[in-house]
Amino acid sequence: MSDMILEQKIAMLPNKYITMLYQYLDFLIYESEKEKSENEEMNEATKAALQEVEEMKKNPNIGKSYTDVDVMMQELLA
Repeated sequence: MSDMILEQKIAMLPNKYITMLYQYLDFLIYESEKEKSENEEMNEATKAALQEVEEMKKNPNIGKSYTDVDVMMQELLA
């Protein structure tokens, strides 16, 4: 659809619908930006961390595991 046709259609709308159209356009812009940020490529550090987690899931002998959150936090904060 060309810009001119869109402008003509908008000009035909009553003001209350123009307000609704602006709100809907704001929503579409927001959703578009959100989708774009979700689809952005991960940086190398994030990719490496996710790969490490996958390897740890496959081989429980890699890294340390905990059964007690309090113990884990004590060791992490020490």
